[in-house]
Formats: sequence, structure tokens, C-alpha cells
Amino acid sequence: MDAAEGFSTGGPEQGSLIEPGVMLASTDRVALDAAGIALLRLYGSTPEVMRGRIFEMDQIARAAELGIGVRSAQDLRLVALDSESKDLVLDIRRILDETG
Repeated sequence: MDAAEGFSTGGPEQGSLIEPGVMLASTDRVALDAAGIALLRLYGSTPEVMRGRIFEMDQIARAAELGIGVRSAQDLRLVALDSESKDLVLDIRRILDETG
């Protein structure tokens, strides 16, 4: 997932521009979506994105129920590929683990 820049609200052509400057990668689509939501929460997004536990959001919960990917935040493994990414990984993990 290209998260070099994007919109945290609005979009796809206008909104609140954010520039995380990162790339997220996974073979697990649910894990990637969950990490992407956590990244949006880190920068601030719409009330719908900001509310509740990530793995209880309708689309994530349904995908997990169908066995498409990881079933919980605890099943998701985050790896920083360089020292500059370690703090971001810790922030994303904290958000994924929040009780909402």
C-alpha cells in the first residue's frame, strides 16, 4: 500500500492531505487494511474511521469471519525495515491494540 501521501478525509481527488511517507506491504489483505486504518487514525480521519476497535469494523470483521486473513490485532505481525520506521510500527501497534 502506497502511503507516501493521501487523503485522511474526503478523497479520492481532494480532502485533508497527509504525507506519512511510508509503504505498507503484506500478503494478507486483512492485515494490510487494518494497518492502513491504524495509519489513518494516527493522522486523524473521519468519525467512522476513528471510532471503535479496528477488528470490529464491519468490513474487517466480515473478512476475518470468512477466513480471508488475520482474525485479530494479536495475529498481525508488524516489522520495521529500518530504524526510522520503528516508532511508526509502535504507534500502529498501539492503535491496533486499543480497545476503542
